[in-house]
Amino acid sequence: MMHPSSLNAIQGRPSAPAEDQVYAFTTLARNVSGNTLFMRDTTLVPPLAALLFGGRLEARRNFQELMMDDWLPFKTLGHGAHALQLVLEFRKAKDRMLNRAFRSLSEQTGRGLAHDPVREILAKGLVTLLDANGRRSEREDWVPEGWGMRKEVRNDRS
Repeated sequence: MMHPSSLNAIQGRPSAPAEDQVYAFTTLARNVSGNTLFMRDTTLVPPLAALLFGGRLEARRNFQELMMDDWLPFKTLGHGAHALQLVLEFRKAKDRMLNRAFRSLSEQTGRGLAHDPVREILAKGLVTLLDANGRRSEREDWVPEGWGMRKEVRNDRS
């Protein structure tokens, strides 16, 4: 359950998170009676960010679904199999680039990470992808109902 004080709670009431949304949290709290566990300090995680930076991914059902850590399924609409293959390949390339970047820190090659053209291409692609996804998500209104929509009382007397 989402704690009523969480910004992600719907209208300040205890609520279950929507089925198709992922939240990260840092605090769990029990109510006074001890029979309900609440998530307090929560952050809504965009699905693409979870796919690119989250746990282990596995393609299932002929790329109709990606499963994260054997419990969190991701599906897409439209060109599902192709889109999920692209996400998985981009994730693999990003992971290889990061692995090489950290490994290069221990090497005395004389070349810094900033001079790696592959890193530059992947970093620019990642920024472009996340930026485009963020703009699209804002247009599609994928955030929970009522999130960020706290009404402020204005007293306009003109």
